[in-house]
Amino acid sequence: MPAAAARFVQLGLIAWAIAAVFIAAASWAALLIPALDLLNQIAPFWLLLAIAGSIAAFALPLGRPRLLARVGFAVALIAHGALVAPELLRPISVATNPDDAPRVRIVWLNTQSGSAPAGVTDYLLNSGADFVVLAEYHPEGNAIPDDLRAAYPYFAACLEPHACNVVILARREPIAQRDAYAESASGLRMIWADFDVDGAPLRVIGTHLNRPYPAERQARERHDLASRIGDASPDNTILAGDFNATPWSFALRSFDRSSGLTRHDRATPTWPAASWTRLRLPAPAAFMPLDHVYSGANWRLIQIRRGPRTGADHYPLEAEFVWMGER
Repeated sequence: MPAAAARFVQLGLIAWAIAAVFIAAASWAALLIPALDLLNQIAPFWLLLAIAGSIAAFALPLGRPRLLARVGFAVALIAHGALVAPELLRPISVATNPDDAPRVRIVWLNTQSGSAPAGVTDYLLNSGADFVVLAEYHPEGNAIPDDLRAAYPYFAACLEPHACNVVILARREPIAQRDAYAESASGLRMIWADFDVDGAPLRVIGTHLNRPYPAERQARERHDLASRIGDASPDNTILAGDFNATPWSFALRSFDRSSGLTRHDRATPTWPAASWTRLRLPAPAAFMPLDHVYSGANWRLIQIRRGPRTGADHYPLEAEFVWMGER
């Protein structure tokens, strides 16, 4: 390699290492400056870059620049690894399945544009779910198809704020539900409905949080949601939603602690499932775990999995629960 080209490569690697250290420091500074938590939404990407940089640093000649570059990439690798590893190593507790205990199957899906994607309605009809919780489903603009209404004759919808459009479709009649036009000071997009499942009380909550910028807006929504869960019966609650937050962000970790519920998905990428951005970029594989499912102590997880592509821009999450409380 010509000397000038080699020098350019060396400078590039050193700059890469400096940038890696800066991003790592900023990622952990998010504990003090919440706006920086946006970096942690893609922590695995920074981790992969740190690994790649550690390997590329071997291209530098022996000496101080090579040592400093390797140290810089090592710092970045440890910093981002410390954010990603706890989620990957987190155990998922699965309950036994007593034959006589009530059980429910729930499907969560951000439909992107209601019933417009051709596969959404077909998927929901064949999902076998007792409760379907949807975001970006617009019952006022996209009438719920007749065959879907026949399968799920009861529904609760959140229509305020105007962009809420979170819906619960149910096979059984709710005992109570949130008013469709109820508003919250935080602008939280959320719907809940209470059910009696063969003597077992169940509150189903669906939510769709705003994007994580500005950070303060989503923080208010998370606090509002956690408060509403706590004000009701968290042990009898199943919560599903698009949180627009990944498990390696401090934002979602904070909600996990404050909600009083257990999150059951583990690093499950659900977005994108269809072409994304205004450039309509292809989506060969999802890489962002934005959708999450939680439950209280009385509804224990039997199984959870990601569903198939439906034509929406998110993958669905399918979860089954069994009642472990008293009746």
